[in-house]
Amino acid sequence: MIKLRSFALVVGVLACASVDNVIVAEPDTAFSLPLGKTATLGGSSTRITFKRVAHDSRCPTSVHCVWAGTADIEVTVSRDGSAPASRIFGLVGPNHEGTVGGLFVRFVALAPYPAVPGRNSELAYVAQLVVRPQ
Repeated sequence: MIKLRSFALVVGVLACASVDNVIVAEPDTAFSLPLGKTATLGGSSTRITFKRVAHDSRCPTSVHCVWAGTADIEVTVSRDGSAPASRIFGLVGPNHEGTVGGLFVRFVALAPYPAVPGRNSELAYVAQLVVRPQ
């Protein structure tokens, strides 16, 4: 029972604060955002959603690759009820950070890392992001 409580505490801390399935992200602080979920910036009306994994070519841990590969995700940002703006961010190269919808976004990591060849279950993807107002 103690292990279960400890696990629940760790999950709660890693997810930042969560109210009604919306994660509250603090500016300039890394947070985890599962695929299909939405975070608000500091509890404001600015919302960022992890829409999809556009590309995942990372080399599985069970394979020896010449190239490590990369992953690209699409996020959308809406502010004050405005229409969402979307952008693709990549783990490698110049598009790992930039602005979308008046929000600066840095794409830090994508879990899980593939272990065997083939696509991960999309439901398992969690992006680690850092965001702040532009």
